[in-house]
Amino acid sequence: MMIKSMIQLQWNRIAVIYDDDTYGVSMKDDFIDRAKLVDICIPFSKSINIENGYSPERIKSLINEIIQGTANRPYINGILYIGFSRAANTMFHHLSNTQYSTVPIVMMTEAVGLDSNTYMDYTDRVYSKAKGTLISSPPQIKITEFSDHWNKVFQSQVSYLKESNTNPWLNEVYQAKCTTFPCSVGQMDQSVFVYYAVTAAHALTKCTRELNDLLKTDFKQKYILDHLKGLAISFNTDFSWRPGSIAHYRTFFDSNGEILKQSGNQTSWELYNLRPSTAVTNNVVFTKIGDLRGETVDIKFNEIRDYDGNDEVSWPDVRKAQCTIPRQCLECYSSEQLQEDIIFEAGDLYVVGIVPVYDNKGVEDCGEMRIEDSYQLVESIRLPIIKVNAKTGDYKNFFPGVKVGLIILNSCLSTAVTQRKIYNLHKNGVQLKNGTVIDLHGKILGFIGEYFSTTSMAIADVLTILKYVQISYASTSPTLKDRTKYPYFTRVVTPDDAQAKAMVEIMKKLDVTYAQIIYSSGAYGEDGKNKVKELSKQNDICIINEIEIADDSNPSALFEKLRLHSHARLVIAFLYPHDVKSHFEALTNQMEKGEFIFIGSEAWARNAAVLQADTNHVLLGSLTVSLEIYQDKELRHHIQNIKPLPYRENPWAQMYVQTKFDCYFNHSFDKSKSKHCDDEDISSTSVLDTYDTPAYICAQSLLIGANNFLKQACGSGVKSICSYYTPDGLVNEMLKVKLDLEGRGIPMKVFDSNGDGNVGYRVYNIQRDPENPQSLIYVEVGRFPLEGTFTFEKSMIMHPTKDGLMSKCPSEQTCASCFREDHKLPVIVEECP
Repeated sequence: MMIKSMIQLQWNRIAVIYDDDTYGVSMKDDFIDRAKLVDICIPFSKSINIENGYSPERIKSLINEIIQGTANRPYINGILYIGFSRAANTMFHHLSNTQYSTVPIVMMTEAVGLDSNTYMDYTDRVYSKAKGTLISSPPQIKITEFSDHWNKVFQSQVSYLKESNTNPWLNEVYQAKCTTFPCSVGQMDQSVFVYYAVTAAHALTKCTRELNDLLKTDFKQKYILDHLKGLAISFNTDFSWRPGSIAHYRTFFDSNGEILKQSGNQTSWELYNLRPSTAVTNNVVFTKIGDLRGETVDIKFNEIRDYDGNDEVSWPDVRKAQCTIPRQCLECYSSEQLQEDIIFEAGDLYVVGIVPVYDNKGVEDCGEMRIEDSYQLVESIRLPIIKVNAKTGDYKNFFPGVKVGLIILNSCLSTAVTQRKIYNLHKNGVQLKNGTVIDLHGKILGFIGEYFSTTSMAIADVLTILKYVQISYASTSPTLKDRTKYPYFTRVVTPDDAQAKAMVEIMKKLDVTYAQIIYSSGAYGEDGKNKVKELSKQNDICIINEIEIADDSNPSALFEKLRLHSHARLVIAFLYPHDVKSHFEALTNQMEKGEFIFIGSEAWARNAAVLQADTNHVLLGSLTVSLEIYQDKELRHHIQNIKPLPYRENPWAQMYVQTKFDCYFNHSFDKSKSKHCDDEDISSTSVLDTYDTPAYICAQSLLIGANNFLKQACGSGVKSICSYYTPDGLVNEMLKVKLDLEGRGIPMKVFDSNGDGNVGYRVYNIQRDPENPQSLIYVEVGRFPLEGTFTFEKSMIMHPTKDGLMSKCPSEQTCASCFREDHKLPVIVEECP
């Protein structure tokens, strides 16, 4: 009840104070174990020693520790108290008399329960900081006959004396509540445990009566205990005494002898909120705000009250046990753990996605969370799986009777990290937080990934051995075309040799004979650079300067390297998206308009962030190429509505949104950002990243191919993969997949005969927005189909200067060096024009 209530009340960071007796320790241990499974953080857990009586100073010290916090553990604003009334009363005394204006909200266990004395001072006034306390309790079932009996006892001295002959504790009650006879005890709280004590007495009575003959000859407690298991009690029919207030209740015991349910009240546990009855009397009122029925807690949020001084507040403005603003509660999460975490959504069969949620850091480590071509790829892969499991539309007959699950691994753009995680998944399956291990042998339909071509090669090496199909959403290196080396590798993106050809054709249309190239380290940039050089040489275009952009390259240094060859004003940019962003942000603050014109690869494409960063409009006139893939509206809507789920449900979504939009959510463990995350602002400003659409197509293609081939190879409705489901057969089936890639309602093959992407490129020119000249936009000026004629509307191109683009050799000697065999490029310093 407490765990489920905390989740609904948005509690996820608490302190635990407990009595160091058997009850307190065992309850604390059980609670902490359960809390870990749902990511309720417990950075503080300390006991109260009760062996020699409660120490008020110890309790005061614990309260101060919780409120003051430390440098590494900020103030905690929620306490779970596990113990009994005396220490609890002392705790509320110190909370109400502390020097701090803000104190934690408290949740109590059933051991204190609904005993009003716990929350009141010696003048019978409720402690100010006890107001708003939450109390977990078994169902409160009052027996009016019990209260009537005790009222009768205290109405006359004769009744009192008669009862006290058999009840040695009765005098303590009299001294606490009465001065003379008659004395009314009607205002005394009937303990929540009275009903259960009465039930226990009746259960024992029924067992003894039904075992009467056996017990007469062989009395053993074991017989009674065994008989109790599975016992049912009806207060209406089992006994001659029939208390009207509980006559309709039937109590059942399970096979362990635990109370299973009371048929008259299906609630198995309840949650109460402590309030003063009015602003004047300060009497305690316990208002029920929650019920546990089965596995579901129902919270009546409109009934919740909290108190700020004498001011009463309602949900959602009540105190919540969360990380406090503006702190990072690093004791509740670690970047290292998030980097190792996976997304696991249970199913019968699985799609495994590999996504660079985090950057790399060295060879085997992960760095910071990425904000582009990162977590949105996860959601792009997830959407088709959601549609398949919904069994609607085009997916109505997919995987009949089978749920498709999802597993996402974080690659950190590291070959070593990715290979380690794949082998671990193959060998050990998935271990859930509760210790359950999911064996994935015969359960994986295929893998989707990866981003870097270098990483995809490393994945393909592993999956070739393990015999799984791989579909990449971003890896375009021509090296990956080798089906002898990578027999099960496919991709929905077109290899870079076609892209390089498009770039060279653009240079020819612009009469460029002298150019430079900047490229990212790794297979993508290096293979692209080599292909551009090869094709340029065939077309008498001199690539005079090659600048490699490594992970540790200084973006500010690029400009001076380009100016060494200032006559080569056309610059090919074969860069990864993160290199585009970092280096062009620096260039736009260093260059003059028209000083250099760039042709960006499909990794730049129509990246809006690059133009938004170019406040000086120095990229005006540059061009980019982009794959001709239609951006699906349903995918766009899905990306705009990413849910920042708690860590237990999704390790990355919340952190990704906070990092990207520089904000925080209420239930986050990182509230160091300057503003609260606004759902409408996030939705309205979210756009598709470059490879979101290809990732979406990857998932669609895998699911379509796997559905068709699984039915052929193993039969319909199977929940495990048979031996006939081979990677070769799946690849052949996927090559048949057709989708509407261009948004024209005409399905076309996703893959060519080699398993590579089958779409051409669109060419864009960066121009001023005619409706808002202060902004830049991408304007389509050409198309480069894989089959057909290259079209390029040169007249539509906007140049930053009146002179247009001049990128020609300054001398015959300079260009001649480009075409010598086995030459090394000399550094030729030219005069700036």
